[in-house]
Amino acid sequence: MVREISEHNKWGLCLRPNCSATKGQVYAFISVIALLSFSIALAWASLGFWPVIPFAGFEVSLVGWLLIANHRKAQRQQMIMLDGDQLVLGEGGEECEHTISMRRKEVFLQVNQPTSCLATMDLYLIFDDRKCSVGSFLVEDEKVLVWESLKGHGIRDEVLPWWYANR
Repeated sequence: MVREISEHNKWGLCLRPNCSATKGQVYAFISVIALLSFSIALAWASLGFWPVIPFAGFEVSLVGWLLIANHRKAQRQQMIMLDGDQLVLGEGGEECEHTISMRRKEVFLQVNQPTSCLATMDLYLIFDDRKCSVGSFLVEDEKVLVWESLKGHGIRDEVLPWWYANR
């Protein structure tokens, strides 16, 4: 999801993964899976197959841990702010935990074209021999929107064809 931010002399983009489930919905889904799994395990245990119960517990624990970890990762965001001659790239949760500030004139956007029909383009902000990935979690249309927005606000771009993508 790409959201444009404009306030006073600042302009920016907020980039987030598309995640439709809330925290409550994730926990409700885990509860339904647990109820179903343990019901089946108890039915088999009542027939004498008691070793099924620990495996049901392991299964529910693993699925729950994976769903919660995935939801936590989906809540992270990336912020790109243009303030005068500075570009600030921030990453993290609601409050950006990691920020990098750079001079706007020294930054350019490298666009790596897809290497196959199943791949998507990659966007990188390049400055001082550093390469920062931008919106790696976005779909192709959203990456194009980010590219056009940054280009429209004066960030230089360099498009690399697919055969240069791994360099």
